[in-house]
Amino acid sequence: MRKTLFLLTLLGLFATLGNAAPVWLGPITHTSGTAPYTGNAIPTHNVTITRTATVGLSPIPQTICNTGPYVVGGYGREDINFHFDKFATQVKVNIIDFQSNDELAFYINGTLYNVQPRDLFNNDECTPVVTHTGLTMPSGHLTSSSSTPSSVQVQIDAAPNTIQDFKVEHVFSNTASGGAVFKLHFADDTCMQRLDATSDTPCSGRILHLNGTEFPNTTFNWSFWPSSSPTPTWTATGAHVTRPNISTTQTGKYFLEAIRGACTYRDTVDVFIRSTPAKPIITYPVPMKTFCKGDTVKIKATTSGFAGVIFHWYDKNWSPANQNLDTLILEDVQPIDEGTYYEYAEGIQGCISDTLKWDLVLNPDVTAGFTVTQKLGCLGDTFTLHNASTGATDVKWFFTPAGSTILNPIGANWNDSNYVQSYDNNVPTPINYNITLAAFNGCKDTAVKGATIFHPLIDSFTTDTAKICQGKMDIKFTNLTSDPLAGTNHAFYWAFGDGDSSTQKDPKHLYTLAGIFNPTLYVVDFLGCVDSFKKQVIVDSTGIINFMASDTSVCVGKTIAFDGLYSRLGSLTTGWDFGDGNGAVDTPNVVYTYENPGTYNVKFTLFNRICPDTVKTKKIVVKPFPVIELGPDTAMCPNGAPIAIGNNLPQAPGVTYLWNQSTQDVTSSVLVRHPGTYSLTATLNGCSTTDSILVAKNCFVDIPNAFTPDGDGNNDYFLPRQFMSRGVQSFTMTIFDRWGKKVFETNSSNGRGWDGKYNGEYQPSGVYIYLIDVNFVNSTNERYQGNVTLLR
Repeated sequence: MRKTLFLLTLLGLFATLGNAAPVWLGPITHTSGTAPYTGNAIPTHNVTITRTATVGLSPIPQTICNTGPYVVGGYGREDINFHFDKFATQVKVNIIDFQSNDELAFYINGTLYNVQPRDLFNNDECTPVVTHTGLTMPSGHLTSSSSTPSSVQVQIDAAPNTIQDFKVEHVFSNTASGGAVFKLHFADDTCMQRLDATSDTPCSGRILHLNGTEFPNTTFNWSFWPSSSPTPTWTATGAHVTRPNISTTQTGKYFLEAIRGACTYRDTVDVFIRSTPAKPIITYPVPMKTFCKGDTVKIKATTSGFAGVIFHWYDKNWSPANQNLDTLILEDVQPIDEGTYYEYAEGIQGCISDTLKWDLVLNPDVTAGFTVTQKLGCLGDTFTLHNASTGATDVKWFFTPAGSTILNPIGANWNDSNYVQSYDNNVPTPINYNITLAAFNGCKDTAVKGATIFHPLIDSFTTDTAKICQGKMDIKFTNLTSDPLAGTNHAFYWAFGDGDSSTQKDPKHLYTLAGIFNPTLYVVDFLGCVDSFKKQVIVDSTGIINFMASDTSVCVGKTIAFDGLYSRLGSLTTGWDFGDGNGAVDTPNVVYTYENPGTYNVKFTLFNRICPDTVKTKKIVVKPFPVIELGPDTAMCPNGAPIAIGNNLPQAPGVTYLWNQSTQDVTSSVLVRHPGTYSLTATLNGCSTTDSILVAKNCFVDIPNAFTPDGDGNNDYFLPRQFMSRGVQSFTMTIFDRWGKKVFETNSSNGRGWDGKYNGEYQPSGVYIYLIDVNFVNSTNERYQGNVTLLR
């Protein structure tokens, strides 16, 4: 802070204020009581004099060298107190007759004033002026070391304070002292008082306190001049002023001017406005929820726009709750915790936000309770639920299998809730449920009671077998129906499906008919509830089987058709055994061929599901074929000698023969005179074998397949000359090239034949085609066609 007793320049407003000399009032001349004196800053001062002494008061008035009228210390310790009803700012004491035997102390408003050398001046009351010498100031007192009486003036300035009481005391430490004489002047404004402008360090949004040194009868003017403003934006009057709702934009210098009479005092103070965080607002939960006894309460309240903010929570007694956290956490809250909770934010500059108030109010207690009545039924039990909750405004019921974590709601009726629970008749063990009542009034309480459903009517039975052969043995039925409740009985009725019945618990039954039956057990319990259970029983017949064969006596290689006949009820499959190591499965109708002669036992088997397998057998005779062999094909010349052909193999007795000639020969061999194909059929027991032989006519000519017409006299012509028969009546030979062009033709069997030329030109080497037609004298004709190769 800077104090201003010099020129302050602020937009030309402040001027220089120099040190003005005090205007001395007085002197004070009355020696007792109160007397008025004309003032300067104050019109009138009333001054009251009080004198005390340990031995006796010195006689006054007394004046030496125009100094007086007051004397202290003439007989011992003595003081004179001057009381100003307004104030004085400065006193001037002119002392004379002050020597080594004297010691003076000065008190301002009851406090010892430590005299300093700067306070000492020459006594200007005497003429000529007396110069002070030999003075000392031990412990703030004024003493003289000179044996010669001294004269001195003491000026005491209390600025910036004021003087209400001024006391001059003679400390009687030297018995030889004769006392000291003094005169007193005072001033009520020196224009030298110190003016201090001070302030607190406020936070934004709060009150700025500005304080100036308080002077009586003074006008104080405060102003704030932003740097960019030619005029003040804020002014106030008074030594102590406030500026409410201060903002950070109002940081800067504040000017104080104090005016009293002819004196003007000025000072400035630098004010820094710290930032205040915004008042916290609740951000969780939103919207606000109600709380219940035992809850964990979490309330989060934050402020925005400020970094480094610290939050402070306090409970209803203003005891710290969660410090340095924006979240208030109260675990297991109870009614004693209800009340108002507070939170404020503290910024990094130490400013405190406005306080958030939040009221914790717990909902009234709610207690869930109910009664349950169970009525047994066939398809389900009926539960009558009666609500006995207190403090609830709403309830919900849940019926849940024991051990399940999923609640199944069954409605929400305030009073009674009739609930029918079906149970599964296939479960022979108790079914346990939890009935839960949830009661609400903003809070929740639950009550849970167990319920058991266990009076099952579960009908079931087993048989010692489910498959049986017709009329062979009894089936035993074992009753597995769930046990009745204690003190009750079940009634049983059996319907076996074949028209018979029984009321026994565990009956036996013989099925005399084949078929598929569904024996059924009916059970009635003590409530009249009925359950039934049935199970399939298969009764197979012994099976009917036969088969038909298309022929029972066949030749080797002839197929036989077998057709199986059987009852399919209770059968699994069929099988054939043909007696030769071969068979067939699951094919009732088959066609089979035997490869070897013999007598075979054919079996047709019916494989049954339950009853024994059934077999049907028939005999099949397979006859052999006779053997016959005419030999390889042969040849003969037409009109030549006959040749003999016949069976070359020995035959079993009983074989008959038949040739395919028009003569229908039945011998095993014949003579043939003409080329052709001859067949012989041999028959034995109805089985026939046929063989054929070709008698060719290829002994007429020998036709060459190549010739070399090169003029060497060897094989130069192509013509078949080796006729073995002399009966050729006509002859024609034609030669074609490979493109079908006729290149040679002759009808002379005595000529040379083809010389390899066409129209006198040699034909190229290659393959050529010949066609020869021969007519014999016995009116038979033969044609020959083939290839001949021309070589050069």
